Amino acid sequence: MRMFFPILVVCLALSGTISAQSAYPFRSQEYIGMHNGESGAALFLQTINGVQHKDWFLGLGAGLDYYRLRSIPLFLSVSRFITPAQRSFFISADGGVNFMWPQTDKTIFYDSRWKPGLYAAGSLGYKIGLKDKSDAFLVSIGYSAKYLKEKRETPTICFNPPCAPTVETYNYGLNRLSIRLGWQF
Repeated sequence: MRMFFPILVVCLALSGTISAQSAYPFRSQEYIGMHNGESGAALFLQTINGVQHKDWFLGLGAGLDYYRLRSIPLFLSVSRFITPAQRSFFISADGGVNFMWPQTDKTIFYDSRWKPGLYAAGSLGYKIGLKDKSDAFLVSIGYSAKYLKEKRETPTICFNPPCAPTVETYNYGLNRLSIRLGWQF
């Protein structure tokens, strides 16, 4: 985990250098979508910024995911457009780390500590290009998963010290279908 942020800084610096060259133009993809799974439906937002080379797009992304537990995914995204045409199908794969953004705790009975987990997604979509060749609408359907770990410490009533709190560990594996609408520029 210590290496994640230095690697992120290096990748961002390299993407700035690469985007200055015309063979690797900078692109941004902004998405809004819905996840649907066992826990119901929920909204998510994503931004992915990176470079495009011919039919390939590589970028770093961040999002806000409200499915069951509010979290922030940080991920690497790779997309492959089937043809370089204005209208084209594409496949996309995302993978990275998911950080919990806890809601205000309404209980005083336990203390929660969250550990980040895996974020992964894959989708199949369609690009509808606009007159400006760099702008396009994106529509995709796919599957995503987020994993988080919670450690709860509950104090116990102690009549004979020393007493340790009760510790429980919860592993959340949330799998869901997703629909995304986006804009690439």
